[in-house]
Amino acid sequence: MMRAFVAVVQHMSFGAAAERLSVSPSFVSKGVSQLEQSLGVRLLIRTTRHLEITGIGQHYYESCVSILSAVEAADDRARDMQRNPRGTVTLRAPHSFAIFYLAPAVARFNEQYPDIEITLMIDENPAQSLTAMKRGLDLALHLGPMPIPGLIAKELGEAGWSVYASEGYLAKKAAPLLPEELALHNCLVHVGMWPDHKWHLSSPLGAKTVSVSGSLSSNSILVLRDAVMSGVGISILPDYFTADGRGQSLVRVLPAYTGPRRKFSLAYARDRTVPRRVKIFMDFLVAWFRASPWNS
Repeated sequence: MMRAFVAVVQHMSFGAAAERLSVSPSFVSKGVSQLEQSLGVRLLIRTTRHLEITGIGQHYYESCVSILSAVEAADDRARDMQRNPRGTVTLRAPHSFAIFYLAPAVARFNEQYPDIEITLMIDENPAQSLTAMKRGLDLALHLGPMPIPGLIAKELGEAGWSVYASEGYLAKKAAPLLPEELALHNCLVHVGMWPDHKWHLSSPLGAKTVSVSGSLSSNSILVLRDAVMSGVGISILPDYFTADGRGQSLVRVLPAYTGPRRKFSLAYARDRTVPRRVKIFMDFLVAWFRASPWNS
């Protein structure tokens, strides 16, 4: 019952908690109800569209996480004696990273540690990922500075961004030679990174800020990448889209200029005991990303 309650709070969903525990949603719901009855308190407020933890529930949840972490640590110590790490590691990550680099990384990790199960949660909202860490989930892969206190960031590397178009687009319209010429092009903007539609570009000769506009804006970098590859327009994209021979139809324009460079790291809760299986996965990802050709 305690594990069911913790899983519901971590995912803020009975369905997702049930999937995590490999049981039915009704089993999870019944378990939480029985726990509330045995305690004589209301832990969660449920409606058809909303789930909220009560004040008592929050205090009880924090105690449960500590207890379960201690149990996991004891279990891991016993398993360490057998040199056979096992269990589940949950990692939240941005969509593009998960598709391009985490999927093959997880596949290779599973070959080396078949008894460690990886749950990879796709999350385009960095704030949600980091908040999930505060609720006790294992790891989040985060791009940029760490805005939430109480988390430890283990740096993995740095990713660069550049201006890209497709061969098809450039066949119809000459490539810009200066940042100011972007005003003449259909520029596709990531609204999360450039909500004011101003691109900040750097070069050895200095920085440039240009106002851009176009037919498509999105909060998904994958949507923008696909639009660029289809010849819709020009956008600033991560350089890892073209690493390892990927994105062959993408052509870098304004090569003397670069977009932002964003550090990426693994985040985990400072006040939580890190199980050995999580440490093994973290060490694996550190080595994996340091060997990536675009990570410099």
